[in-house]
Amino acid sequence: MIFDKIENLKNYAGLAPEVFEKITAFLGGLSADTEDGRTELMGSDLYAMVQRYNTHPFDADKLETHTRYIDIQLLLAGDEVIYYGYADGLPVTSPYSDEKDYAFYRADKADLTPLALNDSNFAVFLPEEGHAPGCGDPAKGVVKVVIKIRRTLLGL
Repeated sequence: MIFDKIENLKNYAGLAPEVFEKITAFLGGLSADTEDGRTELMGSDLYAMVQRYNTHPFDADKLETHTRYIDIQLLLAGDEVIYYGYADGLPVTSPYSDEKDYAFYRADKADLTPLALNDSNFAVFLPEEGHAPGCGDPAKGVVKVVIKIRRTLLGL
């Protein structure tokens, strides 16, 4: 997991220069007014999803992991909390779906690390790292970008 300031995203370009060049170019054209939807940056190997939703209370049954993709999550507007922790040994609440590339686990909030996400930072979750995004006050909305990077693009 990486949690850093948005201006430091460029510091990770050495991991995969072509991938981060495409991510940086895409993010440069976004604002809180960008329409929702999926944009393929390198086909299904690298794509971004802009989403709008209201945050929600923490759900102990929704610690998610992925197998094929790395997530970069950042906000264009609003704020939310993403809870982070290991899923190893936790009870499975929804088995892995190959089609959707996720599984869900039950986790105690007290055992997880809260990450306060806003428009000045970002979080990266590697495959198999548990995260529960979208938490916060249900009356507040966010505009979020989730970038999905196929793990093989970073040699994982």
